[in-house]
Amino acid sequence: MRSTRSAGYRPLDASELNEITLPNPFVGSLNRKTGMAFPQTEKVTIATPKVQIPHTRVADRITPHDLFRAHPAGTPVAYGVYDQGDKAEIVIDTNRPRLPSLLLVGDSYANAIETLAWTGFDQSRYLDLRHYTKMSLYEYVATYRPDDVVILVRDERYLYRYGNGLFSGSSAGGGTDE
Repeated sequence: MRSTRSAGYRPLDASELNEITLPNPFVGSLNRKTGMAFPQTEKVTIATPKVQIPHTRVADRITPHDLFRAHPAGTPVAYGVYDQGDKAEIVIDTNRPRLPSLLLVGDSYANAIETLAWTGFDQSRYLDLRHYTKMSLYEYVATYRPDDVVILVRDERYLYRYGNGLFSGSSAGGGTDE
């Protein structure tokens, strides 16, 4: 269901962002699974809006102080550098009712997108169904009725019979990557 509230929305342009590239090597989950078989040449870039957008941000029912997790120089970073690591649920309100609402369902791959997507929405909700167990995805959508829903997970997660693979089950979440 697409809302008419989205009229006039546009994502932030690169010129509207401050970007910081961390000096730390980036180590993704696939490289860790191969025993670090590939050189660690990638870096993480963190982007934040140049103009502050007033908002409230609650992660797992706690208001975190920082959007990004700090790491000592030289130590590898992964997707957990964003959002201070994986969270079951994040809710960001900008109090701009003319804009649509968003539900982004993801795993750690979605963490980087979560940190900027909220800028274009009235309310943004992010779920990691590996950790969120209060209700199924179907129940969550029916309860909060987001205008836009994006599912962004590693493709093999669709094969699991728990967490992200159990979209409508009565016991959502609770799985592991094992």
